[in-house]
Formats: sequence, C-alpha cells, structure tokens
Amino acid sequence: MRWGWLVWLVLLVCLAGCNGGVQLPWSPTLTHTPTVTATATLTPTATRTPTVTVTPTVTPSPTPTATPTTTPPPAQLALRVDPPVVGQGKTLAVVLSSNRPLTVSGTLGETALQFYPAEAAYWSLVGIPLNAPVGRRVLRLTATDSLSRVQTLSATVEVTATYQPLFNFTLPADKHELVLPEVVQPEQEALNAVWGVASPLWRGQTMGFPLVNLPPISAGFGQFRIYDGGILRDYHTGVDFPMPSGTIVRAPAVGRVAVAEPLRVRGNAVWLDHGWGVYSGYFHFSTIAVQVGQLVQPGQILGTVGTTGRSTGPHLHWEMRVGGVAVDPLEWTRRAIGPVGREAGP
Repeated sequence: MRWGWLVWLVLLVCLAGCNGGVQLPWSPTLTHTPTVTATATLTPTATRTPTVTVTPTVTPSPTPTATPTTTPPPAQLALRVDPPVVGQGKTLAVVLSSNRPLTVSGTLGETALQFYPAEAAYWSLVGIPLNAPVGRRVLRLTATDSLSRVQTLSATVEVTATYQPLFNFTLPADKHELVLPEVVQPEQEALNAVWGVASPLWRGQTMGFPLVNLPPISAGFGQFRIYDGGILRDYHTGVDFPMPSGTIVRAPAVGRVAVAEPLRVRGNAVWLDHGWGVYSGYFHFSTIAVQVGQLVQPGQILGTVGTTGRSTGPHLHWEMRVGGVAVDPLEWTRRAIGPVGREAGP
C-alpha cells in the first residue's frame, strides 16, 4: 500500500510532463513563455573594394622647335695693292680690309709677307729690291677668320725697271780700306740684324725732309757704283745731300732710335725704327744728338752733318729700309705709305 501511491504519483508527473498542462498542487505556478523563433537577418558580408592606385597622367612637355642655326656669312674682304705697277727700289703697300678679325699670311712671288692690323685692315709693306727681276709677280693671300673659315685672294703686281746710272767712285787713300770686304761685310751683317726686327707698333707716316730746306742732290738713289777700279761694286742705297758741316739734321717722322753710334763705313750714324720693318738711316754725322731707345718726334734734332766714315766731303746720306730692302726715301715724301695719322705708341 505504501508503494502504491508513489507509483501513482510518478504516473501523474509523467503525464504532466507529457501534456505540459498538469499542475501539481504543490508546484509553483509556471508562466509559459512562448518560444520565440528568432529570424536571423543576415548582414551581407561587405565586399572589399580594392584600393586603386591612381597613376597620375603625365602631360608630356612639348618638344621645343629647334631654332635653325644661322651660319654667319664669310668675312667681307677687299684687297688693295698700292701701286699695282711698282718700280725697282720702290715700296709696295698691300692692304686687306675686313669686317671681321683675321689672321692673314701671303707671298709676293717667293717673298713671304708680314701683315699688321690698323684701321679695320691688315697691312704689309714690301720693299722691291733694286736688282729685282722685272715682270709680273703673283700676290697670294690667305685670310682665316675667327670661325676658322679660310678665304684665298690673289692679284698680279707688275715690277718695272728703274734707271740706275753707273758711277765710278774713287776714295782718298786714307779711306781705301773702307771698301774692303773684310771691313764692309761685318758692318752690313750687324745692320741686317737691326733691320730684321719688325716692331708691331706703327710709327711711320708720310715723311718730311731731314733738312729744313731741300738742297741739290749730289748722288741719287739706285746709282750703281764701282769703287776704286772694281774692288767693290754696289748700289747707292740712299740719297746724298751736300751740306756744310754742322748743319742740323732732324727726324722726318716719329720713330724710336735703334742705332746711334760710330760705324767704320757709315761714320757716325743714326737709325730710326718706324715700325712694321720700316727704318730710316742718317750717315756721316759730325755729332749725334740722340741715344738708343729714345722716341723722337718729327723735327727733333738727330745730329749734325759731317764727313765721317766712307765720305769724300760733308754731306748727309739719307737711307730707308723696308724689310731690310733699300728703297727710295724720296718716294716716302711724295705719297702716303701706310695708315697715316696714327699716333705713336710708347
């Protein structure tokens, strides 16, 4: 009997659990909470947008239009030959004008020329020897500008004969030795060295006369001389003016004194350097009034007339050399040779 009610109780509990509505008297009141069915709202998984690396658009720089290089025209050249017909013992001027700096070289026949710049031109002064063959000479020039462009020019120069009279000259016995080769040659070589220096600074111009008044000429330029029966045969390379001893001799143009000393053949002598290879000489002085290196102006006293050296009486021997070649000094008094009016430098 004791186990019987227990069995019924278990059955009741089972029934209650199965039906879900049976409440036992001692059970607490149960509030039935309905089961909520949760509807899950799915948040879509965000699709990751890849980061795009933006490559900046490069605007190409415009290709510059090449400016065509303008080639400068060749130098404008003008050649002047003064004079185009030149006599033996005369001076020739070759002038090349240009609108641009140049380097100029040239030849007249077989003779090389030296050019110097002055007055927008390039000058070469050429002495024609007294014994130069007559006939035509070809002048050839080469001009190179600052752009290394080369131009060539040519011209023809006519060399004509100059009358050269023959003169027999007899020296006093005490001066006979002054025609001997062993005396003449060393002095000539020493002067050749002086004339071989061509100063680049031009100091020449139209020459005046070295004497205040032009006296008669006792011996002209170019005279061919036979000394003492033929011991020496030579040209008279200057002009002789017979003047009393002590007569003042003046510089005919600006120049620097290159020689001022006694010489055996030429006596007391002065040589002036006028630049560009142009020299003037004054011989047989009794006194010398200048010294080597001195710059003299036109009219300045060089010395006084005498009869020293190979001389038979008081006179002035006036001589000019261009590139070492003896030329007629009187020609320089008659025409402008070289750029006239350029001031002398130091």
